[in-house]
Amino acid sequence: MHYSPSIESRPTEQLIDLVANSNDWEPEAVEMAKNELNKREVSLDIAIKKKKNQLKYRRRIEKIRAKVELSTIDKCFMFFLGPVVFFILRDFSFVYVGNGYQKKNRQSLIYFIFGLVFWFGIIIGSVYWGLA
Repeated sequence: MHYSPSIESRPTEQLIDLVANSNDWEPEAVEMAKNELNKREVSLDIAIKKKKNQLKYRRRIEKIRAKVELSTIDKCFMFFLGPVVFFILRDFSFVYVGNGYQKKNRQSLIYFIFGLVFWFGIIIGSVYWGLA
């Protein structure tokens, strides 16, 4: 069977992935990948263990990122200065911390909204009581 790109032309990492995820491929392709890795003198056991360890490491990092919280300084910044920065820059991207930081992103959005409510209350209160 012909594969595009051919099994022989694929990088070693891709061949290791192919063998490690053999359920996703046809048996003929897996066998061709094993033969090609043997030609390249790559130990299948070591390569597959290495790949599985990399996957475990990535999953562990993703779990850690998902649980990381904002620091107290970041919370204060988002609460007191977030709305001010937003109205000056007209940019909301500073609220987004990054990929995988689910808790941090959620917290920064919550503190930003509370800060908006706070500043809105200050402005409305100062107008109402004639302080402005």
